[in-house]
Amino acid sequence: MMKIAKSLFVYLSTHTYSNLSRLFLRLFIGVILLQLGVNQMANFESFSSLPGLCGMEGCTTVSVVIAVELICSMLIILGLLTRVAIIPLIIIMASAVGMAMNGMATATGEVFGLQPMMLPMLICGILVFFGIAGPGKISLDYILARYIVSYDSSSTEEEKTLEEA
Repeated sequence: MMKIAKSLFVYLSTHTYSNLSRLFLRLFIGVILLQLGVNQMANFESFSSLPGLCGMEGCTTVSVVIAVELICSMLIILGLLTRVAIIPLIIIMASAVGMAMNGMATATGEVFGLQPMMLPMLICGILVFFGIAGPGKISLDYILARYIVSYDSSSTEEEKTLEEA
């Protein structure tokens, strides 16, 4: 019995599911961002009163943010161009943290000790993780990379045979 418990402990301690965990985290953060974009679209009038960023008016800023959140969250869910899709989202979330720190956020109050800036900071942290670790093997990025590598290797072999002939 002790031998079984020991081998089970060693197996569970050393065996990892990194690709499955990246898929879960990618789907989780993608759905959160997608829901955030849909919520902003549904309550567009209340969000358009926020001050604009980068020289744009509030209405234009919110429209751009909604479009970026919807498009980039779908790319993250699919695992397509993940490292590119996180860049605008990190910029948006960093802006949201800055706005919350300056008191410009719409919901100013703590809920269970959480301040309004903590959610965008958490999302930024997860997005930085994907920038470092990548989307994993269960993603369209991985499938496309495998296809491109196999296509490149087959084309170089065809070129070598043509040069020899």
